[in-house]
Formats: sequence, C-alpha cells, structure tokens
Amino acid sequence: LPEAALDAAKEAFKLRPADPGAHLQAFFLSLDRALLTEAQRHLAAVQGHLGDAALEKMLGGVLQSASGRHAEAAATFEAVARIDPRRVDALLRGGAAAAQAGDRDRAFRLLFEASQADPTRNGPRAELTLFFIPADELMRGADGAVIKLAEGVDRATALLYEGVIRFHQRDLEK
Repeated sequence: LPEAALDAAKEAFKLRPADPGAHLQAFFLSLDRALLTEAQRHLAAVQGHLGDAALEKMLGGVLQSASGRHAEAAATFEAVARIDPRRVDALLRGGAAAAQAGDRDRAFRLLFEASQADPTRNGPRAELTLFFIPADELMRGADGAVIKLAEGVDRATALLYEGVIRFHQRDLEK
C-alpha cells in the first residue's frame, strides 16, 4: 500500500509539481520511511497551502519529533494548542515529546491538560478540511514515550496517559 501511495504521489507531481495534496502524502510517506530531509522538503511545499495554521505547525512538530528534536517539538506542540485549543492531539504529542526529551514535569503537565479537555467538544473536523488527515496519523510515533516515565508513585499516572495516547491513535489492542 505505501508503494501504491508513493506511485500516486509521483504521478500527481508529474501533472502538478506544486500540488499540496501530493506533497502532504509524500510528507507522511517520507516520515514512515525515516527520510527526514525529504519529509522536510515536502513539508515546506505544503506550508501556507493547507488553510489551517495549527495543522501546519502540528506537522512541523511531528517532523521535529521524528528528527529527535523532542524538546523543540514539545514547544511546537504547546504553541499549536494555544493557536487552536481544540487540538488535544497537540497536547498529547507535546507530552510524549517532553517525555522523550526527559522533561517529566512538562510531560505530565501537558498530558494533564489533555486529560482535562472536554471529551464531548469536537476537535478540528478533518472530514471538512481541504485535505483529510486521519487523527491517528498525527499521533503516530507518540506511543511508548510516556511509559518510560512509569516509576514509583508516577507509575499509574504514566500508564494512564500512555493509554490515552494509544486511544487517540485508535490503537486499542496494545
């Protein structure tokens, strides 16, 4: 399936080299393959073309996190949550990134903020945006980060937050 998606993006580039949809698809495919320089190039091509500043910044945070720049990613995800308070996924990703950076206090603060979000409030409606991005696509790579903080009295809290991240990834089997 990834090969077919890559082929489709290449065909789209032949017809419209600047097509943001094709670049967005290629961005996620590049991330999946850990081709971070290529992902950065595709991200630059979609910046300013998605019609959602918070989403564009979120994608930047995803790339920062994939590049191992976890502290920087945590700050980016926090900024996303300030731009669009509906983005609970940004708080969750920020908490995971902070955990990966070893910043326990920041991780738990962001994850607590995410846990306090109103579950009945609609987040950004991906189905109604110009480019459909499944919510779990933005959460990919966040799993396993918080579990590393599961020590002593914080063990139950870390396990709970790890469960919340996996729920938002739609990964209910782990």
